[in-house]
Amino acid sequence: MGKTFSGNGKLKSSLLSDLPQSPSFGRHFTNQFLSSLHQVFSFGWFWASLLIFTWVVNVYRDPVRIRRLLLTIACVGLAVAMLAVYQNVTGNELVYGIVPAMHPNSGPFMNHSHFSQFMNLSIGCGAGTPLGTLDRCFPATIDQSPAR
Repeated sequence: MGKTFSGNGKLKSSLLSDLPQSPSFGRHFTNQFLSSLHQVFSFGWFWASLLIFTWVVNVYRDPVRIRRLLLTIACVGLAVAMLAVYQNVTGNELVYGIVPAMHPNSGPFMNHSHFSQFMNLSIGCGAGTPLGTLDRCFPATIDQSPAR
């Protein structure tokens, strides 16, 4: 354990020593002690995510592009949901048929929390797509000119 976590093995062993020793106890949660290399790599992911977020905020400004983005996310969410239903129906506990999942209801994600957050995002985008077109169905009838 000390080799795997680059010096944090003793700390991890002392912190986890009082947990129950049953083999299924730690199956449904993850615990990490990040090495300095992993922290630097995560910091790079932070900057890459910030760059992509800034690009999306600047590019997707008009309603047509925003609707297209919402529809794309909703369609990907529908495909992921169908894959998760297929995995539950067949009893498959492997992610994409290759890697064992940590939770049987995690869909194509390793962690069930990631799956549920992605489903929340997809449902929100799916509901937001038709709601975004309501402004075309019901044009504003109230005078929106500034008061004199």
